[in-house]
Amino acid sequence: MDVISLHQSGFTNAVASLGTALTAGHAALIKRYVQEVYLTYDSDEAGTRAALRAVPILREAGISAKVVRMDPDEFIKNLGAEEYEKRIHAARNGFMFSLEMLEKQYDMNSPEGKTDFFREVSRRLLEFEDELERNNYIEAVATAYRVSRESLEKMVAKMAVNAGMARPVARPKRAEGSEKKQKEDGILTSQKALLTWMIDDDRLFDQISQY
Repeated sequence: MDVISLHQSGFTNAVASLGTALTAGHAALIKRYVQEVYLTYDSDEAGTRAALRAVPILREAGISAKVVRMDPDEFIKNLGAEEYEKRIHAARNGFMFSLEMLEKQYDMNSPEGKTDFFREVSRRLLEFEDELERNNYIEAVATAYRVSRESLEKMVAKMAVNAGMARPVARPKRAEGSEKKQKEDGILTSQKALLTWMIDDDRLFDQISQY
């Protein structure tokens, strides 16, 4: 009925995934036609779960997903097609929507809860294999949650190292003279001193040349 209502209202590019039945095969088929998909499931718990499940499936297929949280049939019947189109323009980015739902699982008022939330966010950011895309999402998350981009980048990098996806970042060397030099070998010191004496007094060479 959702698809029928959408088509009757002029949204003729609507298809039904039948709730949680969306598969990677369906995503590959959709990819032949479009680069972006709007998920418009019901706003109840089942619809939310279906949207959260669909977002990574579509992303894996190379499709950008946005989320419109409402029952299309009921919404269009009550408010009309124009209002529904406004909701489409205001659709949430699929990844950011998943973070909004994730946030509800943590106590964001406690330092521990907030830190655990960002650890999970960092883990999810690693799922973006393209570095530019990942950096764009890091920036978006930092802006949305008002955290330092640098600190979020460091957490993502640390998560990558822990997951075996990257090598530890080499720490910059200290400036010369800032740390103690290793003690020079005694024989080498003696050789240098001897060469210095020989330069000052060439008579020493005759005495030590046999050695």
